[in-house]
Amino acid sequence: KTFFNDPAVQDNYYLYKYKFTKNLKPEYSLDDDLLFQGNTFFSLVLEEDAKAGEQVEISHYGISKTYFNYMSKLLSVSGTSSGGPFQSPPANVKGNIKNQSNFDNYPLGYFRLSEVDVKNYTIQ
Repeated sequence: KTFFNDPAVQDNYYLYKYKFTKNLKPEYSLDDDLLFQGNTFFSLVLEEDAKAGEQVEISHYGISKTYFNYMSKLLSVSGTSSGGPFQSPPANVKGNIKNQSNFDNYPLGYFRLSEVDVKNYTIQ
């Protein structure tokens, strides 16, 4: 579990990235503060093969609602165990990047700016 404090009086959206040193791809999850507005909350990742002494890099991003919706769709079509959000999805998910010369030919992707907090943790 990783604990965070949510700022009160505003709607917030979060992206978590867990990168274990032994895994090639990180794990992603999303959350909003609907149920814990202004309180301490936690993110949880299940890594059944984790052993004491292994390292994990935990990234906690503050993201926009539109990016939250985009990543929610992308993670749902790509699945969490099949290759993550960067494999070829079975359906097209449009981001906010536009091809200015051909609007029908759009790239996969989403331009975003966000605040991030990164911590490295050694499993006990």
